[in-house]
Formats: sequence, structure tokens, C-alpha cells
Amino acid sequence: TTMDITTDGFGFMLSFGDIVWVPFMYSTQTRYLSVHPQQLGAFGLITISTILAAGYSIFRLSNSQKNNFRTNPEDP
Repeated sequence: TTMDITTDGFGFMLSFGDIVWVPFMYSTQTRYLSVHPQQLGAFGLITISTILAAGYSIFRLSNSQKNNFRTNPEDP
């Protein structure tokens, strides 16, 4: 139900992002960590996992709320 999928279609910007931007950005962190290894420890791993879970929850809940409003704008 997101706008870029339902209305924009598959154009230059989406194809460029899928082919160039996403692979470049995802591999940048891997490249950095392969050259500069880091040790997180248990506290760092728990902190990063908590932030990731909170961000994912906010993302899913906000999209669910937006979809519910689009489906029925009268529902509080």
C-alpha cells in the first residue's frame, strides 16, 4: 500500500536504486568492517539489537496506522 509501489511504477529512479544504490550502500559497511574489525561485546550487541527492534517496530506500526486510515478514515 505504499505510494512508490502502487502509483509511481517501476521507473528510472526505482531501477537505479535497486541496481546501484542499495548494493553500494549495503556493501559499504561490510567493506569497512573487513578492513577495520570491531569488537562489540555483549552490551554493544544488546544495544544494537534493541535499537534495531525499536526502529522496526516504529516502522511497522506507523505503516499499519497509515494503512488503517487509508482503509477507513472515520475510524479513530
